[in-house]
Amino acid sequence: MTTASDEITAAALALPVEAKAELIERVAASIAASVDPRIKRAQLDEVRRRRAEILSGRMQGVSSQQVRAEVAALLK
Repeated sequence: MTTASDEITAAALALPVEAKAELIERVAASIAASVDPRIKRAQLDEVRRRRAEILSGRMQGVSSQQVRAEVAALLK
């Protein structure tokens, strides 16, 4: 990171939790706004496909606890 981004990061980390959450939402929205519409469409199509697979029973969901445990095991 650059010095400017280091300073911005330090200032952001010093914010209260609520202000951090608002900042995160704003930054995420600005990034989302710059994503190519074709990529957004492809992502939405994939979400719909996966949702349909789960609802039809062709695919089974995984609990967040299981995902966390698997990630923790991979990081060891």
